[in-house]
Amino acid sequence: MDIIRVLRAVEEAEGKMAALYKRYEQWFERDVEAGGLFRRLGQQEAAHQHVLSFEIKMVSQNRNSFGEVNVDPAPIQKFAAAVDLVQKASTPPTLAEAVRLALQFEQEAGDEHYCLLLTRQGNPGIEALVKSMHNLRAANHAHLGELKEFALRRGFSPAGGQAVAAAVAPAE
Repeated sequence: MDIIRVLRAVEEAEGKMAALYKRYEQWFERDVEAGGLFRRLGQQEAAHQHVLSFEIKMVSQNRNSFGEVNVDPAPIQKFAAAVDLVQKASTPPTLAEAVRLALQFEQEAGDEHYCLLLTRQGNPGIEALVKSMHNLRAANHAHLGELKEFALRRGFSPAGGQAVAAAVAPAE
């Protein structure tokens, strides 16, 4: 698989997360702490998207240094589509639901995870991206911690389980 295609999928996923957090910031703006949390997370996700845009330019300008990667972008694209679907919901979730969804998305992004998929490649050119991918993964873990602490302060369980599936399921 072409690394630029994979990086674009990751860039899109980060952009979708930024848009989701922006939406949550708007929905919960009257709650200063919640609005601030989602604003910070959204700004960080937007910064990740900008870093990935830069990396795509770097890779594009140095094509001979990067070979093919053994990464299927489909799971990344599926993840981005799920985030987008939640972000475009017409009815706001409760704050507890929003935090659980955010936790689940951050967990998925950290587990599956496109950052790890790229860093496990045997391609010498990929080494230039390893630090950045590890930084994205570390940021996801920081987001998880921040969201869990917020949930506990507010008195609701940070466990999300099937929060995404419930949020994107068609209404009956």
